[in-house]
Amino acid sequence: MTSARGWALRWLSQRNLSAAELEQRLLAKGFDPDEVKTVIDDLLEHGWINEHAVYDAVIRQGLAHHAGPRKIAARLQRRRLDQEWVARFRQTESREVDWQEIAEALLRRYDKDDPRERARLLRRLVREGFPRAVIARISESWDDAQATADHWEND
Repeated sequence: MTSARGWALRWLSQRNLSAAELEQRLLAKGFDPDEVKTVIDDLLEHGWINEHAVYDAVIRQGLAHHAGPRKIAARLQRRRLDQEWVARFRQTESREVDWQEIAEALLRRYDKDDPRERARLLRRLVREGFPRAVIARISESWDDAQATADHWEND
């Protein structure tokens, strides 16, 4: 398979790629930039490149792996999707997700009674790009639970 079109179809049969990702790969293979542009335009015209499918897959995968909104937006940018897609996620779709619920799903994996485990979870929430308000609510819920436990132990 020596043609740019052949390589493009091979990669697209394995994974949804954005036009920019495909262009980058073809150029890295040493194909002529004009040929690459022609191939990508043809594939876009025939529906072989589906940016919306890439967008949906990145969001679905991020949510399945308990990623926060900042991390999902970074993944969209890393996949070299148009900035309109990234802005769309930040402005609309990220507001429709209950990030508190996703963070609480992670919470179940950690021992709330162990301070080191609590610190690990908080670091993970930050690393995964969760909003500060969600992280603060998780931390406060532990403090409230600890205060209640202390109250019952002292009685």
